Amino acid sequence: MGNLGWYQNITKYSKIVGGPKKFIGIVAVGGYLIFRTVEAVAHSTVVKIIDKKDVNSKDNEVCQFIVNNKQEDEMGNIFYPGDTMTIVAKDGDSFLIVRNNDKNDILYISKTFFYQLIDKNVKK
Repeated sequence: MGNLGWYQNITKYSKIVGGPKKFIGIVAVGGYLIFRTVEAVAHSTVVKIIDKKDVNSKDNEVCQFIVNNKQEDEMGNIFYPGDTMTIVAKDGDSFLIVRNNDKNDILYISKTFFYQLIDKNVKK
């Protein structure tokens, strides 16, 4: 009975915790808690990066732009004309942007999509 692999381990741990329903519950709750912890840490890290950036500073490459025309990205985010955005970070062919009126709305867009959004007057 040593060749059953994961099935053998799952049945062994199910017996230890008191049955398969309890084991599945423990695994589901544990996975959910780990996921939410990682998500919270990642979000707080991005918010700290945004708060450290000074839009008026010339040392960093942060700039603000105004959306020129209505666009929708591949993730379903809709950008309306007149929305003011701030580029927080640049990474190769993509930008990390945030809506100026909502610091929790953090978006990752490609450079080609960025050029479809911008107004001709990019403020630096």
